Amino acid sequence: MTVCEIPSSFPTRAGPLRDKPTTPVGMPLPFSGWTLRWTVQPNGRTLIEINDDTDDLVGLVTSTNLPMLTVDAAWRGRGHDADGTRRWWALAVGHASATSDDPTVTFTRRIGAHGRAYRTDVVPQRLHGLWIAAVPGLHTTVTCRQGSEHRIRRLAAIPRLNSHV
Repeated sequence: MTVCEIPSSFPTRAGPLRDKPTTPVGMPLPFSGWTLRWTVQPNGRTLIEINDDTDDLVGLVTSTNLPMLTVDAAWRGRGHDADGTRRWWALAVGHASATSDDPTVTFTRRIGAHGRAYRTDVVPQRLHGLWIAAVPGLHTTVTCRQGSEHRIRRLAAIPRLNSHV
């Protein structure tokens, strides 16, 4: 993956995605270069494609008629602000149950010598039973909650700040 610029107005809360993308290229994600494309298939299911800054497919998720809550995929990466400052980001996609409750996605990162946990809660964008959420920062875990259901996925191992060999 190549280095990309991250806009300073990084969204952490978003409404539902439009039923149709505004351009054939798709919707740009909060970190420059990555895009989200979606289509509604003839069987009524929605297909979401996530492409990186080289337009390679990195994620593919299809909606289902089954009531389930999942964290299907999650990524993290590093980009640069316009002034050259390095910025980490995290992105996750999954399925949401067909209840009236909005899912809540929590990105967790560990900071400090004792690995103190910091959490960022996001109300994800939803589209036909699927959700997508993105946040800035070096995160290691994604958790999704909706009603009484709870799902979790690791982005990467917890970074060790003071490793002794």
